[in-house]
Amino acid sequence: MCADLRSGAGAPAHWNGLADRLGRLAGEPEQQIRTRLQTVGACLSGPPGPPGLTVQGVYENGWVVLQTGGADIVSVVLSVEGEAGPVAMAIPVKGAS
Repeated sequence: MCADLRSGAGAPAHWNGLADRLGRLAGEPEQQIRTRLQTVGACLSGPPGPPGLTVQGVYENGWVVLQTGGADIVSVVLSVEGEAGPVAMAIPVKGAS
């Protein structure tokens, strides 16, 4: 599992289109999307993460499933008491979809 407390400014530039699409689908602010993608990128091997990441589904309570290659990555962004910004978690699950 990967967790991230950062602002999301370091999300890979080649994911800009994905960030825009995910923002529209999930209805989340840009900082939250960037934090989510930064966390997802940290779960993937090889910097800065593969360009072929796609949205597989957007679900209730902020859950998103992304896919790259043969792996699914389950992601959620939460508000945690005592934290200044959103906390993102990503869990890689091989072939879950």
